Amino acid sequence: MPPLRSKPRWLIQTLIALSCVLFAAALAVRMLTPGPARRAEDRELGSGPQVMEPMQFLSRGTRLRVAELDLHVRPELQAEWNAVRSQLFALRGCPRTIDWLDGADGQRCERLLQALRGGNRAEALAGLTLIFQVARASAWTAGLRGDARSAERLGGLLQEWLRTEGIAGTEDPVLSQPTLAAVLLYGRVMRVAWRAPVLGHVEAAQLRARQFLGELCGVTGRRTAIGLALELRFARAMQCFAGQGADGQDDVLLGFDEECELLFPGLRGGCEDA
Repeated sequence: MPPLRSKPRWLIQTLIALSCVLFAAALAVRMLTPGPARRAEDRELGSGPQVMEPMQFLSRGTRLRVAELDLHVRPELQAEWNAVRSQLFALRGCPRTIDWLDGADGQRCERLLQALRGGNRAEALAGLTLIFQVARASAWTAGLRGDARSAERLGGLLQEWLRTEGIAGTEDPVLSQPTLAAVLLYGRVMRVAWRAPVLGHVEAAQLRARQFLGELCGVTGRRTAIGLALELRFARAMQCFAGQGADGQDDVLLGFDEECELLFPGLRGGCEDA
């Protein structure tokens, strides 16, 4: 029987050192405090750029903060964003909305709005900021200076934004309040379009608004997140829209108009809020 050979000393020392390392690593892992469990939807809602006080970007003082959004716009859109926001915030003279949108600057703005749709939350806010500035700096009110077309074009910009960003925006910590504000302004703008003629109404404008808001809020079926949020914070808008207001079912957008006036006093389409 061959004699047993002893293991080399270096091998024994290596095994002892490795065991010590593994023991220390296991002890360190046990001492770590586990973080809170996060759902996939929590990570999704918490991701993206953080913007403080997002409603300020829709207010009269927007121009004081709008440049903060520069950092969050995609590099390939930076030049266009800077040019359009500079032109729009320098707009004077209160042109009719339809005239400005049909001009070169307005067309450039609409192309940028389309490019910003579906981006990160800050780009969505940037697009809505531009739309609100269009509402402040151009005329879309009814009467001698305006007509239904200007209000309908502005309503179209808001409708496209809400169609893309609205449902998800309601549950986003940055976009939740701006989304509801966009719905209220849309209701006000389309009510102006409906009431634009000196005699009678533009029924097609109200019909279009009713159909869109019905889908957006889930009025005819199960309430959407937007519909529930509006009922909670702006109940008058939903009551009138559902025909439960004292004014009957004809003026279904009246509640949106009234709530918008409380949130944005002076934003009536006459450039008095510019």
